[in-house]
Amino acid sequence: MSERRVRDFFSRHADDYARSRSHAEGGDLSRLMELLAPTPDARALDVATGTGFTAMALARLAGSVEAVDITAEMLSKAREMALREGISNLAFGEGEATHLPFKSRAFDVVTSRRAPHHFPDVASFMREATRVLKAGGRLGIADMSPVEGTQYHVNLMETLRDSSHARALTLKEWAGTFESAGLEVMSAELMPEFISFERWLSPVPPGGEEERAIVRACVEFPDRVNALMNLKFDGARVGGFVKTRAVVVGRRVA
Repeated sequence: MSERRVRDFFSRHADDYARSRSHAEGGDLSRLMELLAPTPDARALDVATGTGFTAMALARLAGSVEAVDITAEMLSKAREMALREGISNLAFGEGEATHLPFKSRAFDVVTSRRAPHHFPDVASFMREATRVLKAGGRLGIADMSPVEGTQYHVNLMETLRDSSHARALTLKEWAGTFESAGLEVMSAELMPEFISFERWLSPVPPGGEEERAIVRACVEFPDRVNALMNLKFDGARVGGFVKTRAVVVGRRVA
């Protein structure tokens, strides 16, 4: 059911994500590439690539890149954009995060950006990502990550906005998943960004039941949560809040 909801949501909004400047140019993308530093001879994999922005960033640095997603419409947009950008060392295909269609120890770098909060089983994904990494290879994750003390409230907002959302992990939880998968954590940091409510809500259109349900929930948040999220109200509407993203890089040691 979760996979069906993911396919349904992203097939309907593939055009919106292809136009998203945040996905194309967000600071978490440049930071992820900086930390991973793929070499020109590296073979890389991007999991749950969406419309391919992270895969294309990898392809500009690495020797070759594979990118997988479960939504055909997103892959179609990704192929169009890669072709338009003249990127030829990048191949897209369908594949599940928890059942990657690649041999073990095949990649120097594996990434997944702004996607793991949709995964129904993050631990299985982490095992698969580790499996396909070479010894010494690096896994890089960039994803929404609630500040400690706001987990319930952030995940509630995200679920009301998009029912394909599963759960966003805290930075501490991410570090634990890396260690449980046998990866040495090299870097783990949070990147905060104040975001307007309208921008966060996109591609869900404003004024609908999703917005009304989110606002009803937000007005009930405790003051301590509002302070941690810097949640702002504009009259009866939510004005914006600080969204935090985790950027975590780990290395397979054996």
